[in-house]
Amino acid sequence: MTAWDSVNFTSITTVTSNATIVGYNATRNSDGTVSVFIEYASSLDGQNINVVIDPTSSGIFVLSQVNVLTSSFSISTDNNHLLDFYSDDTYKLANAITVLCLAISIMAYIFMLLALISGKMVGI
Repeated sequence: MTAWDSVNFTSITTVTSNATIVGYNATRNSDGTVSVFIEYASSLDGQNINVVIDPTSSGIFVLSQVNVLTSSFSISTDNNHLLDFYSDDTYKLANAITVLCLAISIMAYIFMLLALISGKMVGI
């Protein structure tokens, strides 16, 4: 077991931005890399994000001499992936519209079946 195996990466990671960061989680992957997942509550488009990983704050003696890793980057949407934040109400409305459209399509199939059974189909 190496010193890295017992490190809580979320506790040694700091994420800052001008955007509203609700929370984040940092985990060590099996290949030795670290993944940082950020939960945000405002648009990230055009924002700078700063990530600092400080192994010295882990409290593990072996890591007390390891350099602090700092990374800063800018986020932009150049591939049609949205970085906009949508509130829960937006997702609830989308789910309601999905259910409504499903109900309308089921009713259309029922009317089509009734028309087939009664022989009263109108076609071109």
